[in-house]
Amino acid sequence: MDPKCEQYWPDHPREELVFGDITVKLDGEEERSDKIEGLTRRSIVLEKGSLPISICTPNVNGVFPIAEAGSETDCPVHSFVQLHFTEWPDFGVTESPAPLVALAEVTIQEAAKREEEQGRVTLVHCSAGVGRTGTFIALLGLMRDIDEMGEERAKPVDVFRTTLELRRERGQMVQRKAQYRLLYQSIAWYIRSKEEKGGEEGKDNGGFDSEYVYYGN
Repeated sequence: MDPKCEQYWPDHPREELVFGDITVKLDGEEERSDKIEGLTRRSIVLEKGSLPISICTPNVNGVFPIAEAGSETDCPVHSFVQLHFTEWPDFGVTESPAPLVALAEVTIQEAAKREEEQGRVTLVHCSAGVGRTGTFIALLGLMRDIDEMGEERAKPVDVFRTTLELRRERGQMVQRKAQYRLLYQSIAWYIRSKEEKGGEEGKDNGGFDSEYVYYGN
């Protein structure tokens, strides 16, 4: 079977991989098993030949320009943080919702550190880019919805509609029934964890419960 996703970063810090005129450098790597079993955090740097790579500064229309020979850019290098989670099998699910919710929380924290930097986005990929990718993107969106609703509970948490909207953008997102079920389990886990952290305060400010997870038709 042909590989669906090639490794695009070096194995060791300070090493380089070259793809045409693009050089990929591993600036640092650390195991984060203290946070989540199977999680590695990497700092990766991209450079394009002798010219700066220009993918990190979009123009006024939100389009990322392509540098021409001899042109100047606002970004001498492009650096990013990679969170690599290896305890989620292809076509499968995690052993429990806990590590997936924890991975989502770490991803949100990392994104918040760079939210003021222009053009910064969060990219998600697995191997084929539909099953695990779709499940994780859906979870991030649903967790954001829960956090933004607060005590108002203006609408239920709609896993079905979130998945449907993702599939309208790309077919097979949240590919397997087990992954769809994992979404519900993860959201229920996240809601319970928020209530446990809030304790009595969470009850006073309108803590969530599972009745606000909408199961669709």
